[in-house]
Amino acid sequence: MKILTVLENTSTFLDGPQSFPGYLDGNRDRILKNRKEGDVEISDPDIPSNVRFGTLMMPPRVPLISNEPQASMLRSMTTDGFLIVQVVIPKCGTTTLKQGLRPVWDKLFASTNQSLAESLPFMAGDCEGGKHDGMQRCIISEYRNNFPCIAKKNFGLNDIARGHGCIYHSASNHLTYSEIKDGFLRERGIYLAAMPRERLVYHTILREPTDRVASEYFHWTRGWCCQWFFSKALTNQRTNITLENFVKHEDCPANNRQAWMLADLPALQRYSQQSAENNSYVIPGMFRDYFKRRYGGADDYAAELNRDESVLKSAEVFLSKADVVGLTASMEMTLAMTLFSFSAGRESFFSQTPTGCWELDRGRGTRLSMGHERASSYIVQPSERSLMKERNALDMRLYNKGEAAHRRLIQKYGLCGASG
Repeated sequence: MKILTVLENTSTFLDGPQSFPGYLDGNRDRILKNRKEGDVEISDPDIPSNVRFGTLMMPPRVPLISNEPQASMLRSMTTDGFLIVQVVIPKCGTTTLKQGLRPVWDKLFASTNQSLAESLPFMAGDCEGGKHDGMQRCIISEYRNNFPCIAKKNFGLNDIARGHGCIYHSASNHLTYSEIKDGFLRERGIYLAAMPRERLVYHTILREPTDRVASEYFHWTRGWCCQWFFSKALTNQRTNITLENFVKHEDCPANNRQAWMLADLPALQRYSQQSAENNSYVIPGMFRDYFKRRYGGADDYAAELNRDESVLKSAEVFLSKADVVGLTASMEMTLAMTLFSFSAGRESFFSQTPTGCWELDRGRGTRLSMGHERASSYIVQPSERSLMKERNALDMRLYNKGEAAHRRLIQKYGLCGASG
C-alpha cells in the first residue's frame, strides 16, 4: 500500500508543488506491474495528477504529516495490515454487525501475538474507536494523534471546509463510497487507488429495498435517523407525513439510496460558471442540491435518478469488487464473511470441517447480538410496498445483484452454509 505521506519532522505548509522522497520510492516495479494489469492506473482520478514514480509531490497548501504516531500507523497499514472500507447504508443492519464485532475486536487487539497484531485491520466505516466498540484502528477524527486531518482544503470542496479544517468526521456518518474515497480518506493522506488491492476490503450490507425504505421512514419520523439528508421542505413534514407521501415526495433521499450511496459519483460544481474565489461544489450526501444539479435543475430529479442506468452500473461495479456484500436477511453469514475477509480474522475464528468448508468457531468468543429493529415489525400496506418498488427501481435491481454477490462470496471463501 502506498500512502501519500511525508515523514519529515515539519508542519510547514507548502505554497506550491514540491518534490519529496515518498513511499513510492523503491516500489516502481510493483506499481508498473499493477498498472499494466489494470489494478492501479496512474490516470485514475483517485490519484492526484502530481504523483510521480519515485517521488511524492504534495498538492499545494496541504500540510505535511509531521506527527510520528500517524506516520507509524500509516507505515503499519502499508506493510502488514488491511484497510476495511465500509459504506454504511442506513437501516441495513450495520449496528447489529458492530455489536457482533465487539468481542472480536476485543480479543484480537488484546492478543500478544506480534505477527497477528501487525496484521490487524484498520477501518473506515461504522466504528467509533477502542473504548466504544473495541476497534482500536478506527480511522476517525476523534483520534487526532493517529489520523488527524491534514488538508485545510478538501481537494475541490474547499468552500465547505473554508476556515473549518476538514469536512468529514467519520465514515460511520453514512458517507457515500465516493465521499469516503475522494473526501474522508484523502483528508487523511490515504489514496485507495495507490494501495495494493490485496490490502483493501470493500464492505457493505444491503437490505430488501421496500423493508429498508420503510425502516428509514419510521426511524426518521421519530428523529432517529439521517436528518441531514433531508430537504427543509420534507423536514417540515416529518411529524405528520404518511409513508405513502414520504415515498412520493420529490426530495425523498430514501429512494434508491443503496444505489446512489454505492455509486462512484464525482462532486459537481454548484454553479455553471466558476471562479477561483467561488469554487463551490456539491457532493451526493447533499441529496437535493446534488441530484437536482446532476439532472440540470429538473424538478423531477428523483424520477430522473430512478431511471439513471449509469448510477446503477456504477453501484454494480462496487458490488463486483466488494470483498464483503452482507445482507440484512443473513446477518450471521455477514459476520462470518467480514471476519474471513482479512487474515487475522480467518486465522483466529475459523476451523475447517471434515467436508472442507470453513466454519465460524463459536468457541472462540464470537456471537451476534440481534438487537436491530426491523421494518417487518410494522404494518406496511400492499399498496405502499408496490409504490416503494416503483420508486426504487434501481435498488430493486441492485438488490438482486447483491444477493448474487453474497452467494458468490460465500462460495469463493468456502464458508459453510448460508444461514441467516
